Amino acid sequence: MRAEWIEHTADLDSRVLEQWRVLAIQQGKPYCLPEWMLAWWRHAAPPDARLRILQVTDGDDLIGVGPFHLDRRFGLSNLRILGAGTSSGAAPLAADGARQELAAAIRELLLGQRQADVAMLEGVPVEARWLDELFTDRPSPAGKLYPVKGWLQPNPTLSMPENGYDRWFESKGAKFRARMRRGDRQLASLGGRHHLSEGTAEILSRLSEFERLHELRWKARGGSDVLSRAVAGFLEDFAQSSPENLRVWSVDVNDRTVSVQLLVAAGGTICHWLGGIDESFSGLHPGAGVLGLHAAIEHAWKAADHTFDFGAGGQPFKYRFADGEYQLEWSGAARARWCTIPAHIPGLGARTRLAVTRRLSPESKRRLRFWQRKIRRLSG
Repeated sequence: MRAEWIEHTADLDSRVLEQWRVLAIQQGKPYCLPEWMLAWWRHAAPPDARLRILQVTDGDDLIGVGPFHLDRRFGLSNLRILGAGTSSGAAPLAADGARQELAAAIRELLLGQRQADVAMLEGVPVEARWLDELFTDRPSPAGKLYPVKGWLQPNPTLSMPENGYDRWFESKGAKFRARMRRGDRQLASLGGRHHLSEGTAEILSRLSEFERLHELRWKARGGSDVLSRAVAGFLEDFAQSSPENLRVWSVDVNDRTVSVQLLVAAGGTICHWLGGIDESFSGLHPGAGVLGLHAAIEHAWKAADHTFDFGAGGQPFKYRFADGEYQLEWSGAARARWCTIPAHIPGLGARTRLAVTRRLSPESKRRLRFWQRKIRRLSG
């Protein structure tokens, strides 16, 4: 086996990219697709970030990928997963036998080469046990790693056994079934429909509608922390490079789009990334967004997907559909004990923001986002 760090996208040849794609599909990791991660890198990566993709090969076969980049935060050089902050659940990809090689190369980058002060695994499934992998070896002569203890967030999921949609729907409570059926009847009575976009041109058109709806919804709240112009460009890039992996579901009423839901699919797993809804439209109960998500779930069963992933966060609407969950972890490993202190700051800020915003009124949230953006502009 051979581990090598790639620092430029030009050094990723088509054979490597195809094998990387196969690994992501085999492991059911849509956000680990090279098209998704590299589109993010081209458009939404931090301005001073440096690419660091770790590839492990066995002869001509790619058996492991560590899709990382380096950036600086609070005085530290951080090794972070491509797409961190934009999509959760991504992690290194490794076939049998490659996990130890990947972990050893990351330790060497920290302790031997000292190119990074901290390796942060943000939003990585706990069950993947990648942090454990970094700490399995005994301390080397160059030193040892120190844990950056992070925080956990639930990620609801729905298991979809073959030919089981009708059985699943009938197993739901009578109130749930009645609400879904009533909503679909209301949609039909208004001349509305659910629609799955087909072809790159239509997907791009619907992405524009999604951006409009999302911006409109969050404008009164001080703006969105998720959808920037850079992220919109990344989504458009991904739609053009891999349209078969992007499912865009819309709810239309006459000539008006009232909901757009974005989902990324690979290897039987479909992940709900984000939705945009027209909150001024109140003609559907239980809401255009919920009905659109239900249509996407029914279609996923027909498409022979086996897992519907609702993404990070325990919002109540997700548990209307979910039948399980796993935990995402924001944690890391530092090359020196002193590095663990500043490495905690971004996670502390995120946790504090979540705790505070749950208790704020819409007007207070709007003011908070206004001042956050003002401070970021002044500091930038």
